[in-house]
Amino acid sequence: MKPAKRNFFLRAEARHIWMAVTIAITLLAYWVSAEFLDQLHVAFQPYTNFPVAEILTNGLFIWLLILMFFAYRQWHRSLLRGRALEIVISSISPDVLIVVSPDRRVSLCNVGVKNMFGYEPAEVIGQTTDLLYFDRRVGNNPTEIHDSLQRIGFHIGTARGRRRDGEIFPLEIITGNLRGGPGAVVLLRDITERKRMEEQLVRTRDEAKQANQAKSRALTQLEENFRKLQELEELRDNLTYMIVHDLKSPLATVGGLLSILGEQVTEKLDVDQKNYLAECALLIRRLQDMTLSVLDVGRLEQGQLSIAMAPCNLENLVREAERMVRLDLQGATVTLTPDALPVVAACDAEIIRRVLVNLLDNALKFTPPGGDVRVRLGRKDGFATVEVIDAGPGIPQQHQQRVFERFAVIEAKRYSTGLGLTFCKLAVEAHGGRISVESPAELWKQEKPGIQGTAIRFTLPLAL
Repeated sequence: MKPAKRNFFLRAEARHIWMAVTIAITLLAYWVSAEFLDQLHVAFQPYTNFPVAEILTNGLFIWLLILMFFAYRQWHRSLLRGRALEIVISSISPDVLIVVSPDRRVSLCNVGVKNMFGYEPAEVIGQTTDLLYFDRRVGNNPTEIHDSLQRIGFHIGTARGRRRDGEIFPLEIITGNLRGGPGAVVLLRDITERKRMEEQLVRTRDEAKQANQAKSRALTQLEENFRKLQELEELRDNLTYMIVHDLKSPLATVGGLLSILGEQVTEKLDVDQKNYLAECALLIRRLQDMTLSVLDVGRLEQGQLSIAMAPCNLENLVREAERMVRLDLQGATVTLTPDALPVVAACDAEIIRRVLVNLLDNALKFTPPGGDVRVRLGRKDGFATVEVIDAGPGIPQQHQQRVFERFAVIEAKRYSTGLGLTFCKLAVEAHGGRISVESPAELWKQEKPGIQGTAIRFTLPLAL
C-alpha cells in the first residue's frame, strides 16, 4: 500500500487538494484566533509581556502569504503545461490529436480534425469520441486498453472513423496516459492508404503465388517435354546409326565390285564409259564418307574415335577433296590460295580430308552456278589455318553458331546443315583446333558487290 500512497501524494491533483485544505485550515485558525484573541490576551497577560496577538496574527498572515505564493506557482505551471499541450496538439498534422476525459469526452483537439473528419475543433470539444470513431478493436480482452496503459503507458489499436458526411474509413488509434491529470491523449491516424497498400500487397502476393504455381507447372511440363524430346532424339539417333551402319557393308560391297569390274572390262570401255565408272567409284566413296561421318559424330561426342596423328601437307588434302566434289561444281570453281611455304599440320589425314570434303560440298551447295569457292591456307600462332569461303547469300550473325548443331535449319530451311558441319566441329576440336563461321562481305565488296558469302575457318596444330 505504501507505493500507492506515494503515487497518490505525488499526483498534481492531490497536491492541489492538500494545498487548498491547508489554506482553509489556516484561514479557520486565523478566524478562531481573531474571535478568541481577547480571552487569550487576558489569560496570558499575568505570565508574559510579549505581544501575543501581534505575533500570532502576523505569523498566520505570513503563512497565508506563503501558501498563496505556492498556489500561484502551481496554477502558473498548470497554465504553462496547458498552453504547451495546446501547441503540441495544434502542431500535429495531418494526424488528429485529442485529449479525452475519463468519460470519453473531448477536452482538446488540433485543427487536423477539420481535414480528417470535416468538423471544426470547437464542434468536437465537449463531445464524446463516438462522434469521431466507433467499433474500436480491442481483441478478446475488454480491459486490454486499460491494462496496456497501466503496464506500458500506451496502447495501439484500430477503429472505424466516421466523417461528417457519413463516410466510413479505417483509423489507427494510439492512446497514451495524460501526464499530470486524469484522462488520456489519443492520436488518430487515417490508414486508408496503408490499408489499400496492404490489400495491394496481399493481391500481389497472391498473384505472385499463382504465377509461381503456373511457372512450376510450366517447368514441370517443360521438363516432361524435354525428356520426351531426348527420348525421341535418342530414338532418332539409334535409328540413324542403325540404318547407316547397315549401309556400310552394301556400299563396301558395291565399291569392291565396281573396282573389280573396272579392272576386268577397262580395255573394252571407251573414254566416256571409263569416266562414268570412275564417277561411280567416286560417288561410292562419297557415300562411304557420309556414313562414316554419321557414325563418327557419336564416337567423337563420347571420345571413342581413335585419331592417328601424323604430319600432313594440307595443300595435298585440299586438292584431293576438290577432286572428290568435282561432280558438284555445276559451273562453279574452287580456287586454292596456298601459303608461301608448305603448311604441314599434325592431324589424321583421312579425318581432315573428310572435313574438307564436307566444307567444300557445303560451300558449293550455296554458291550459285558460275560462282567461286575459295580456299586459303596460312599459319598463325603455331597453328595451321584453313578458310573455305563461298559466294552464297551468307548467314545472319545471330544464326552463325547454330550451323554446327545437329540438323540445324537456318532461316526457314534456306540453310540446312544436317550432320556434316557437326562432324567438322567435333573432328577439328578433337585435333586440338578450333572452328568458326562468319560472313566476309568485305572480301567480295570490290570484286562482286552485293554478295555476302560465308567463311568457315578452322585451325590445326602445326607439325614440328
